[in-house]
Amino acid sequence: MDLGTAPSVPVSDGDIAFGTYRGSCTSTAIDLGFRFGLGRFVRLRHEKKLQRFWAVDEAIALYGSVIDAGPVGMVSLWVFDRDAGTVLTDSTSVLPPFVARIDDNPMADPIAVARFLDHRVTLDNRGDTTRVSGRMERTKFTIGYDTPAAEPTTAVRPTTDGRDSSQRVVISQRSTSLPVTGWLNADGHRYRFSEDATGMLEYAHGLVPTTTTWRRALASGYAADGTAVGFTVGGDPEGVGNVVWIDGVPRGVGPTTITSDGWRIETEDGSLSVTLDVEYPHRRTVSLGPISYRIVQPFGRWQGTLGDRTVELPGVCEIHDASW
Repeated sequence: MDLGTAPSVPVSDGDIAFGTYRGSCTSTAIDLGFRFGLGRFVRLRHEKKLQRFWAVDEAIALYGSVIDAGPVGMVSLWVFDRDAGTVLTDSTSVLPPFVARIDDNPMADPIAVARFLDHRVTLDNRGDTTRVSGRMERTKFTIGYDTPAAEPTTAVRPTTDGRDSSQRVVISQRSTSLPVTGWLNADGHRYRFSEDATGMLEYAHGLVPTTTTWRRALASGYAADGTAVGFTVGGDPEGVGNVVWIDGVPRGVGPTTITSDGWRIETEDGSLSVTLDVEYPHRRTVSLGPISYRIVQPFGRWQGTLGDRTVELPGVCEIHDASW
């Protein structure tokens, strides 16, 4: 499925450009007040921003996120030693108000900043490189993503919990199959990503229900012929945001079924059929007053077919439950 070009501003005067697009937006500012009469309290309660980053090679997998949830923020990081089969870092922290900040422009510099005590993460867009650097407790890292290597995609989708009609839209920008360079210090050891390392970046901004559940899966790596390939898919019934990348070019794949019993993915059009061989069954639950966050996020190798290619790609599957 070919994709159109992303609108520069996907939400304007209450008009929302729902769909999946190639490229990025210049602003994700959500202007729904004119049409839906959203007040400041509703925006404060429902507006959330998120920035994720992931990097992997044959030896190491690293996954982190910064969340700006209005009144509070959150940062998380896990690092898995694939050679030894051990977890080097698994840290999640809820932050005080206004400590985590994410820009409306996914191409801003910096795009995301979270700094509190020994939890520090910054994402900078510097020309053709997005740099992620930080410290989470005893783990330090710096990662560079070669962003021109794969065109990003933008998904604009509706959200609702069936009760609150003011919860209207989430805008997400994703890139996968990005070459990665960098290093990390974890558990007293220093690691440098190999020349075959790849990764993913995801930015999201939206008005979401106070209680949300979603599932999705992603992968990034190389096919047997050396072509860079990857995918990000979710449970949207219309298939919005479901994309595969082949040699840096994104293509929509439509509705997808993600089965947690066996961790399997099937697209209706047959272009993706993979099963996850789990290496690290990551799970995390955070509860702090009215805030609760649960994620089941197994990491491993997706094995199967992508188009006419047989693939074995590192990646994760995710099931999220959040109340905030």
